[in-house]
Amino acid sequence: MNYITQEEVDNTFLGQVAEKEQFIEENKEEWLKIGSELQNKRLELGISVSQLSKLLGTSDTRIRNFESGEPVMMSNHLISTYKLALELTKMKQEQKLANFTL
Repeated sequence: MNYITQEEVDNTFLGQVAEKEQFIEENKEEWLKIGSELQNKRLELGISVSQLSKLLGTSDTRIRNFESGEPVMMSNHLISTYKLALELTKMKQEQKLANFTL
């Protein structure tokens, strides 16, 4: 029977940490660009971080981290739902304006 040594476990763990850090470094600029663009759209629509986080069922901190380019879990999912929330809000605002002008 072959056993894994503590040194092998440590080396594997350290390798995984290094890979994660490299992944974050490689993607941080893109995350910051996307987060900043979505934040600007959110602000244009007058949506607060708190309103958005409640709509998406996530925390204010996760939204703030995302908008500032920090890594967040399931970022692709967050980007998709964030965009949908902005579109829904825009449609509701347009509907209110249309009803007001009629």
